[in-house]
Amino acid sequence: MQYHLCYSRSMNTLSDIGISLIARRIALGVSQRELGERLGVKQPQIARWEAVAYRTTSLERVEAVANVLGLPSSLNAPGGAVFSSETTAAYLTTLKGSDSAARAALVRTGTPPEAIAAFCRLHHIERMELFGSVLRGDFGPESDIDVLITFSADAPEQTLSTLADLELELSGLFRRKTDLGTHASLMRSENYVRRRHVLETARPLYVAR
Repeated sequence: MQYHLCYSRSMNTLSDIGISLIARRIALGVSQRELGERLGVKQPQIARWEAVAYRTTSLERVEAVANVLGLPSSLNAPGGAVFSSETTAAYLTTLKGSDSAARAALVRTGTPPEAIAAFCRLHHIERMELFGSVLRGDFGPESDIDVLITFSADAPEQTLSTLADLELELSGLFRRKTDLGTHASLMRSENYVRRRHVLETARPLYVAR
């Protein structure tokens, strides 16, 4: 069955629909890579679309995503009440627990906070921190973003491959190269000076509640 998106009075922008698409993907437990495979595109493309809440994506592509995710023709139609509550719970967030410096850094990247919250929830990340130049005044267009994450106790076991996928997905969200490290690996590091520096300067961007 093909669905065609239409707007209701309470949903007037493509950004509203985009946030609902992201929330739906997460509610279904579909990864960016899986969604890309169903659409015939690579995972980084999905990451780029979601990073801007589908605002720059063609309507045809948005409808294709909606069809893959099984959305109704009106995102506020009867029967969509459960989905609406999922959207509110998973996306309309102010990143509680975040540090003001980390929030300011996120603004500089242009990444929607709801996209970061969604990423963390989907991948069982209980804490995401930023460190390095993204927190400083010398952060520029060519700067990388340094990210430190802590997985929750119920997170699946991570491999080099899955961590590389997460790093790629984050690079898409931030729209620039991202260096991802885990708190566990940092604590195992024999480089005491670097470990201490990261732990002392990292600022929380997302903390699970």
